[in-house]
Amino acid sequence: MSLRFLVLIAVVASSPANAYCGLGNPSIEQEYRDSAVVLRGRAVSEKSVPKAGATEEGTLYTLSVTEPLKGKVSKTIQVFSENSSGRFPMSSGEQYLVFASSEQGRLSIDNCGNSGVLCGMSNLVFARIVHLALAAGFILTGLAFNALMLRYRDNSSRRLLFGVPLIALLAVIPFVQLDSYSSIAGVRKPLDNDTLFFSVVVFEGLVAIALVFYGAYRRRKPR
Repeated sequence: MSLRFLVLIAVVASSPANAYCGLGNPSIEQEYRDSAVVLRGRAVSEKSVPKAGATEEGTLYTLSVTEPLKGKVSKTIQVFSENSSGRFPMSSGEQYLVFASSEQGRLSIDNCGNSGVLCGMSNLVFARIVHLALAAGFILTGLAFNALMLRYRDNSSRRLLFGVPLIALLAVIPFVQLDSYSSIAGVRKPLDNDTLFFSVVVFEGLVAIALVFYGAYRRRKPR
């Protein structure tokens, strides 16, 4: 077992011990020995899998492999977690240390072992901070646009001078948000796979609509 692996174990956040584990909780050494694959990776997407025959329903997670520690793996792999008391939920963008066993032709993971989230500020947290900062920039830009349009409502050249760059900036910020979030967190289609990202984008849209109506109302209102 490598020193690098032991260091990773030391920085794994403990999962809540609320799963029923009929065979008990294996030691790190035992699970490392029995696992088909051990790796450090980032969850990038998830898909619900219905019950089929003897296989229970659960979730199929896609992970981007950061560092393989045991077994041969490709750059991305899929691991299955059964929807039971031993399920191991993953959040897109988080970094995990994963112990996966091979069951019924696919890799499986549960909450009875030593798999867990790697501690520290994750890429997901950093991506969300950047996303919220850009959202604040979007709202401030919208407020500045409204204020300048009201101030120069009788001066078309000034409105054009200030308005065009601000409109361009408002159009670009959402694309920057999407690109930066995907590249930092490693989350594919964040609008579909991250509730916070989706909620912030919806809020930005509502703010933009409110600013448009408020600006139109103020410009029509006599001084």
